[in-house]
Amino acid sequence: IFQSYALWPHMTVAENISVGRGGMWSGFDPVRAAEQVRRLAADTGLSIDAEARVADLPVGAQQRLEIL
Repeated sequence: IFQSYALWPHMTVAENISVGRGGMWSGFDPVRAAEQVRRLAADTGLSIDAEARVADLPVGAQQRLEIL
């Protein structure tokens, strides 16, 4: 895991995950993206609010987002 975050603080968790997967450039659907984050979080056991703005997340949640 990188020691410095590569997150976009003005975006939501779902948007950050989508950007990392290339999804923002191919017809971004926020509802579908949030569902994908919830599934990914459930599969890994790393809980995180898909609709939360990254800048508002505590450090631990930002670390979980980086891992996801």
